[in-house]
Amino acid sequence: MDNNKYAIILAGGQSRRMHSKVPKPLMSINGKFIVCYSLESFVGIVPISNIILVINSRHKGLYMVLWFNYPEYNGIKTVIGGNERFDSVKNALAALPDDGLVAIHDAARPYVPKPLIRKGYKLAKENNCAIPYHKTYNSVRIKDDDKNFIVDRDDVMLIDTPQFFNISLLKQAYEQDYNDKFTDDASVWESKNLPLTFFEGTRLNLKITYPEDLILMSTILENFY
Repeated sequence: MDNNKYAIILAGGQSRRMHSKVPKPLMSINGKFIVCYSLESFVGIVPISNIILVINSRHKGLYMVLWFNYPEYNGIKTVIGGNERFDSVKNALAALPDDGLVAIHDAARPYVPKPLIRKGYKLAKENNCAIPYHKTYNSVRIKDDDKNFIVDRDDVMLIDTPQFFNISLLKQAYEQDYNDKFTDDASVWESKNLPLTFFEGTRLNLKITYPEDLILMSTILENFY
């Protein structure tokens, strides 16, 4: 393991679209909390003390069940998230040193293979950042007012996490004010004219958003994890 590698797992959302009182990362798939799949993938690549779990302040008490059931994760640091994803990442970055590489991952994406993580860190070491994406096999159209236009699907990149960065440069990018155009860390990075490096990930790295996504992800994790 490389002590210069860090990971931020974002689990601070409110899970409104899941219509559940239980925060999404603490929902269970195949007998395991959703957040545990991501943690398990990073442990062994990143020292456990270099992993930061960002949680919602209102869910702090609920996470006691995670530490109780998975004492092996007790060395993980927790940080309280902010109003926006941007604020949550900024809070977590403040807990990291300036040197090294950091992966920022959404806890709602439980299928994150270790080879993908290793490749991301390698590319970020060479290029200061590495952003995974996957292709779409659907027909794609862009809506423009009352019109719409077909787009060549080979030109479409669906962006995933974890996204990998040089910590010092990413901290500088996060010194700016929040902009609602910041949909992920790559968009914050790019706004400071920092170049992006992309690599193809996997279509199975899906983000759980709606209740029906749990069914699909259960099958993925059962067969591929």
